[in-house]
Amino acid sequence: MKLINETKVPDQLLIDLLTDAARSLGMRIRTTNVVVKIFNKRVPYGTMGTAFDCHCVRWIKGSRRWIKTDKGAFRAGLCNTTDYLWNAERLFRTARHEWCHIHDYQATKSLSWSQTSMINRRMAYDRRPEEIRVKDYIEGAENKGLNKELAYESILNLAVWLEENNKHVVKHTK
Repeated sequence: MKLINETKVPDQLLIDLLTDAARSLGMRIRTTNVVVKIFNKRVPYGTMGTAFDCHCVRWIKGSRRWIKTDKGAFRAGLCNTTDYLWNAERLFRTARHEWCHIHDYQATKSLSWSQTSMINRRMAYDRRPEEIRVKDYIEGAENKGLNKELAYESILNLAVWLEENNKHVVKHTK
């Protein structure tokens, strides 16, 4: 995995959390050349993530260099909140969700994807085929007993680090 860390969280904590999120799915995901960018969100609610089906990305600020990927990259943001355990767990869930999309990108091109309609509108989020597959992947992993207990240590380590270093991680705005 190629990590682009725009937070002050140590890289090893994030790498542990991201690899545990991929392992908790119980699927074969090639994580070696997947680019992951973690950044700070300025809002106090939610964690967002976006996955991309791409061969290379250019996400380093001020750089003209392209980074090659293995059919996938995703971004995820840490939110500005003081509930550190919730924040770490949301980052884990977001990463797990985006790893499912990366699995689809790497698996095959014959999967169904949502398309824009004649009036340039996409389906509702819950009805998109790719989101239904992600929900099925996560439920299947939980039914097999592969869930967040596998990654609880990395979630707690990140939460403890965020609590100890809260003034250095997020800038509070008035």
